[in-house]
Amino acid sequence: MPGDEITATIKPEKGFDVGGGNGKEITATLHGGVVGLIVDTRGRPLDLSPQTEHRVAKIQKWTKIQDFVLADAHDDGVATVRK
Repeated sequence: MPGDEITATIKPEKGFDVGGGNGKEITATLHGGVVGLIVDTRGRPLDLSPQTEHRVAKIQKWTKIQDFVLADAHDDGVATVRK
């Protein structure tokens, strides 16, 4: 939900870098937005328009074509990123 905040520990498998180095876990404070929390693991920048109407349209399109399922996440804020 917008405004929600959690402290999460992200433990990537070998070959993934979530900001702490290859395969190294990080702990960070995460802030929920209008569509929750999106983790982009594509390896390239997320291209969102600075114009609100275009940005919102793109996010709405994603929510229609994606099944946003959070797997391997726990109530204590620990999640595992897998290939």
